[in-house]
Amino acid sequence: MRFQIRIAIGLLLLMALLATAFSQTSRGTLTGTVIDISGAVVSNANVTIKQQGTGVERQTTSNSAGIYRFDAVELGVYSVKVQAPGFAAEEKTGVEIQAAHTLGINFALTVGGAKETVTVEATGVEVALQTTEQVRGENFSTQTISTLPVLGGDSLTLAQLLPGVSLGSANSINQNGTLNFSVNGQRPRGNNFLIDGVENNDISVSGPAFTITNADAVQEVNIQTADFTAEYGRAGGAVFNQITKSGSNQFHGTAAWVYTGSALDALNHLQRTGGLTDPPRSVQNIPDFTIGGPVVLPGYNGHDKTFFFAAGQWNRFFGHANRQLRVATDSGAATLQALASSCPNAALYLQALGSLRGTPGLNPISIPINVPSGACNGGTRTGVTFDTSQVIRVVPQSALDNNHQIRIDHNASEKQTLSFRWLYDSNTTTPTGVNNLPGFDTNLKGKTLTGAFADTYAISPRMTNEFRFNYGRIGFDFELAAPDTFHGTLPNYTGFGAGVTGFGGATNIPQFRFANNWQYQDTVSLVRGKHTFRFGGDFLRQLARQHPPFNERGSFAYSASTGVSAFANFLDDFGGRTGNLNRQFGSSIYHPNLFRQSYFFQDSWKTTANLTLNLGVRYEIFGQPANTFTVPGFTNYDTVNFAAPHKLATNYGNFGPSVGFAWNPKGGSFFQRMLGGEKMVWRGGFQRSFDASFNNLLSNIAGSSPNTLGGNIGSSIVGRGAARFSSLFAGIAPTPGDKTSAQNNLLLGN
Repeated sequence: MRFQIRIAIGLLLLMALLATAFSQTSRGTLTGTVIDISGAVVSNANVTIKQQGTGVERQTTSNSAGIYRFDAVELGVYSVKVQAPGFAAEEKTGVEIQAAHTLGINFALTVGGAKETVTVEATGVEVALQTTEQVRGENFSTQTISTLPVLGGDSLTLAQLLPGVSLGSANSINQNGTLNFSVNGQRPRGNNFLIDGVENNDISVSGPAFTITNADAVQEVNIQTADFTAEYGRAGGAVFNQITKSGSNQFHGTAAWVYTGSALDALNHLQRTGGLTDPPRSVQNIPDFTIGGPVVLPGYNGHDKTFFFAAGQWNRFFGHANRQLRVATDSGAATLQALASSCPNAALYLQALGSLRGTPGLNPISIPINVPSGACNGGTRTGVTFDTSQVIRVVPQSALDNNHQIRIDHNASEKQTLSFRWLYDSNTTTPTGVNNLPGFDTNLKGKTLTGAFADTYAISPRMTNEFRFNYGRIGFDFELAAPDTFHGTLPNYTGFGAGVTGFGGATNIPQFRFANNWQYQDTVSLVRGKHTFRFGGDFLRQLARQHPPFNERGSFAYSASTGVSAFANFLDDFGGRTGNLNRQFGSSIYHPNLFRQSYFFQDSWKTTANLTLNLGVRYEIFGQPANTFTVPGFTNYDTVNFAAPHKLATNYGNFGPSVGFAWNPKGGSFFQRMLGGEKMVWRGGFQRSFDASFNNLLSNIAGSSPNTLGGNIGSSIVGRGAARFSSLFAGIAPTPGDKTSAQNNLLLGN
């Protein structure tokens, strides 16, 4: 007997380790009890659900405790019919299934003939109250998404309507247009983003990798902000799950065209102070469409069986990016032109400046460039000033985005349903914004796609299996928009004083991140008496390549010295008191590959007709992608082994228990009525969850000694600082790591 018990426990654990989790299901669950009017349970009652839009049916039977359950139910409105020998059949209509939500619909059968059917509309209390789970959150339906204002067409922004959700910062728009949400005080990076229940997280910054901007293509948005069960994880904040639309027996679709442009704009303060009389011209056209229905082909009629849904959106923006700069006026440029033949830096500035000039009379400043000695044009320079003023640099800008979606759903049999969903987005922005002087701006090329396959199989009336596979591709490439070698290779020059705008490509460009994600999920649901066991595992293999901010071209920073302006020191090539030359050496590309595993076991125990206990545990292994570096771990300034490999241990202790209850105090007693009766649900729970790491931390490690060796030369504090300062740049060499080298970007660990 003991041996058999060990075998049974071992098999149970093995099953838990071979299946999947996460916000595993993007579908819903329907459950309930079947009793007679005396309150006795009715076992082996036949329960049939039928989706109104597609006509697809599923069947099961109630068990010995009178409990029936349908897992992985496609979203939509259903009718539920219960039949049992000796009882009149009862059918409830208007039952709406929502994502990641367990709906409880109970039946009390009356004695009657087999041909009698009692049809009623499901009550608002039955449908609205969540009587089986402790989770906090909200489901935003198709109607809500289509009627409420949605910022940028991104339905995830509806999260701002939930309690406990706030914007993480004043500048809260990331490169994908999705807001950075802080949920219950957690950092935005702690949120988990999914589409149809599978991975959709950017590998470096907060927010999703793929953004659906056609709101008409989204069936529902499920957001869980706290106390979710062990089935959901990788989130210290909230779990965001967008569910894409599917087709039905009727052809349906939408079409829209949104136009915005400068003709509808007013001058802002910056434009008005910059002397503009009209806003820079811009035009944005966003046509989109959706269409869905049954798959009908020659010789094949997909009504009640096979359905399709397609969506497309094309965002075309043509306008301008602008930034206020301080540069030379015509007279200032003439002053430098007179010096250019003998002052290389004056010629360099004029070459970078091109035809750009400061706007006459717009906050003019005359910068003295007098020097007592060492002038680049010989001896001293007295009575000379460099005239500057502000200018709004306006750059033609285009942003072209294509967002496509296709979904196929197939009802293979009463036991099996299959679905495939494909998303593709291509975004090109030229330039992403104004950096400094002409020729030093940045472009963005972004391509993301994801293809997901799901197979739901009802093994028996008591067991359901849901398998998913997802492939996702993330690609964001920020590159210099340099038109020639001069602009593409020039280091960055700053420190001219008096707000004079520097020039050169940004030191953090180029950047890119590419990732290929292969994800496998499988969730098993098993009903035994009053217990519903769900268990599974999620496996994600990520192969990635990333270029972090890396000052590979170098940077020149000039400064003032006693009695001499910073710009004068630049012209004469003196570093000034605090000038600095900097350049990084080493590999600017790293590969943050990982293998992430998640396992869970959950018991939903219906202890009484109105009290459900949810007990579960989740276990996660996030891997250790930081070990792609030789020294990812802090060495505590080790004098001997400073540059020796110092890897980080993988954390194998991420066990997250989840305990909760949902109590519906229905009944006629005074105590039950005082607690709200059948119209009230009391919920509570405790949950421990874990955030995944994000690659911005790894990008910092990539630029930290000793993985990357920096070269740095500072100017002298004596006199005007180091002379022939720029000539020292060629002599910058990697600084060998030692115990004094900065290790502020390494991680603590074993």
